[in-house]
Amino acid sequence: MSKITTALIGCGGRGPQGHAKVAQASGSLELVAVCDIDQRRAKSVGEKFGVEYVIDYHQLLTRNDIESVIIATGTKQHGPIAIEAARTKKHILIEKPLVDSVSTGKDLIKVVEESGVIGMVGYQQRFTAFTQRLKQEASEVEPLQALMTVQRGLLRSPYFVPEHYGGIIDTATHTIHQALWIMDDIPSGVYSTLRRGTFSRDQTIGYANLMIDYDNGARTSTIITSMGSVQVPNVIQIIGRYGTISSSDRKTLQVAKHRGFDLNDRQPIGLETQTIDLDETSHNPIAEMHSHFAHLISGEEKEQRGTTLREGLLAVMVTEAMALSAERGQRVSLTEVMDQ
Repeated sequence: MSKITTALIGCGGRGPQGHAKVAQASGSLELVAVCDIDQRRAKSVGEKFGVEYVIDYHQLLTRNDIESVIIATGTKQHGPIAIEAARTKKHILIEKPLVDSVSTGKDLIKVVEESGVIGMVGYQQRFTAFTQRLKQEASEVEPLQALMTVQRGLLRSPYFVPEHYGGIIDTATHTIHQALWIMDDIPSGVYSTLRRGTFSRDQTIGYANLMIDYDNGARTSTIITSMGSVQVPNVIQIIGRYGTISSSDRKTLQVAKHRGFDLNDRQPIGLETQTIDLDETSHNPIAEMHSHFAHLISGEEKEQRGTTLREGLLAVMVTEAMALSAERGQRVSLTEVMDQ
């Protein structure tokens, strides 16, 4: 298979190291150009990777020799750039989160589906052995409750913005998407509490607690996250109808499966336990994501394993509902956010 040509739009943050470096080393993608509105940054990255650089992304969209684009700009620019790219028949890989608003996400999905191009969101966790095995085991225990924590140190200053996708949510969106994928259902509503402005005199979200409910509360996933934590392990606990799954290192899964409970002795029936070690030291999930993206474009793969735009939009719906819930002090139905 010949390589799929691609251009990087956005040379700050994850653009160069997270995408350009990996794409250039790829056996499936060929990096041919980079773009950034900051000319010095565009020039620096272009020269580093030995490709053309421009400061206006429109120059890339009119080129017939560019088949796809990787969008790694600020979140507010994701939607407008992706919509224009899809209209010019460019396949698009967009950094997370997908867009800055539900309405923009709907517009993007409409254009992509009409254009017939491939659209994927850069949640690379989908390509880790840990998340894939977690998804498999969770489906077997039929999850009723999930608890996930995302604790980390301070983010860099560009992430200090007041929007629902800023602050710690820029990191937590990975786990929000992971929870949605594992629960395998459209949420009914979201209840949340947020703490803003802890580390600076603005409204950046520094701490968040989300309860996402499904089937009107019959099942839930709870996410606790902050960027003020030091040496705190992140945990995952999934309680299902037929077992439990836990992890305190995101490398090892502790799995207990059963066939239900004996109400007389209150013990699980047919209990089986297992420790699953998943060593991914040499694995690069971004490289696998890039390869899958290219194979979808070429037709070598037919089924999309990466995050679809609709799945990415669902995570945006949850964070918009999260912000509304915290503001109102009450649960927000996802239907309200969907209908905006």
